[in-house]
Amino acid sequence: MKIQVDKVKINKKIVFIASLFFMFFSFYLFGDLTNTSTIEGLKVELYPLSTPLKVGDRSVLQVLVFDEQLQARKDLNVEITLLASNAVGHQIEQKLAHVENGLYETNVQFFHSGNWEALVNVSKGSFVYEKKFQLFVER
Repeated sequence: MKIQVDKVKINKKIVFIASLFFMFFSFYLFGDLTNTSTIEGLKVELYPLSTPLKVGDRSVLQVLVFDEQLQARKDLNVEITLLASNAVGHQIEQKLAHVENGLYETNVQFFHSGNWEALVNVSKGSFVYEKKFQLFVER
């Protein structure tokens, strides 16, 4: 009889632990979804700090990120991929550092002149927002 009581206690503990795990996971997933649902309505802008962009110069690229209410977003991961249109296979990938009030920046050195496509990826958790820009680099 005592063996059955111990088995019942063990089963109750397992059910209790499984319930706690399920509740924790549900709250985590719900929090992740609610915190990142506003990532779709972002306003993303790309600016070179100095113009014109020139081959060989160190250029600072700045990205401004705001939500739908024009509030600065500083809790995001921002990356940029630069693709040269006239140099097949040449691309630059950089992570941008948060500076202040939704402003992110990075240093880039261009080795080819011409048109460049800039793809800015803004992410939080598993959600990603992408926006393309065009840049021109002079000789």
